[in-house]
Amino acid sequence: MTDNIFITPDHYDHFSPEDIAKVAGDNTTLVIPEKMQNKVSSMADMFVSIITVKPGDRKEAGGTYTMDAKKAAELVNTIQPEVAIPVHYGTVAGSPNNGQIFADNVKDKIKVEIKIHF
Repeated sequence: MTDNIFITPDHYDHFSPEDIAKVAGDNTTLVIPEKMQNKVSSMADMFVSIITVKPGDRKEAGGTYTMDAKKAAELVNTIQPEVAIPVHYGTVAGSPNNGQIFADNVKDKIKVEIKIHF
């Protein structure tokens, strides 16, 4: 089974090489925007593969700046990680209760860690 790490923009709160190194394992694939390719080249040996997403690729996500809680839970249920941590709800986008809505819609076998408490 392959683990996947998805990086959206290369902002400090989305892209931290130190934190990525902590969670990358022997079977990890990194998915990044194409423009980040040079930024991760020194980290290439940590990953089974690095997949780039080109400008113009279009994916439906719902929400403003981020997925809404139910769409995010749907994606997590498809990917099936061991742990999911919702972010930005009640701060950048969404409302404070979106973290719980997300958790309520994620399958029981996936652990949800809510880090932001209001």
